Amino acid sequence: MSQIQSELARLAAQLTVQVQGLSQSVAALSRKQRRDRALLAWTISGLFVSLVALVLLGVVAVQAREAGQNADSARTLSESNRVAAQLTCEANNQSRAVQVQLWTYVLDTVTTNNTKLTREQAKRLAEFRTYVQKVFSPRDCSLPITPTPPPTTPTR
Repeated sequence: MSQIQSELARLAAQLTVQVQGLSQSVAALSRKQRRDRALLAWTISGLFVSLVALVLLGVVAVQAREAGQNADSARTLSESNRVAAQLTCEANNQSRAVQVQLWTYVLDTVTTNNTKLTREQAKRLAEFRTYVQKVFSPRDCSLPITPTPPPTTPTR
């Protein structure tokens, strides 16, 4: 019996060593599993942050495209306004020329039908002709039109 007991003791010692080795392997696997879970959590967090950044970048890209389209539209409107201002200036010059013709006709009619003008009256008619020429002189439509600033109110 002692031989059986010694064999059992030897097997028990071997089993103890193997169980300790198994315990160490389980502990090592447990530590590795915790590390892997932490790494997985960081990876998922990184993916989530990347996804949020991608969505925000898409929103910014859409807004930038809209801003570019708005700028193009503003340039087109600005050009249209410039052309309209040019045409208005030219039309006003034509109207000024007609006014000069009208006043010239009136003044010529007054002077040809009235031969008894005094020097003072002739002087005033000449001054008025000069005034009409000055007031109704054509404007330079090639110059850029500068907007008139709004009136400022004094601050206290």
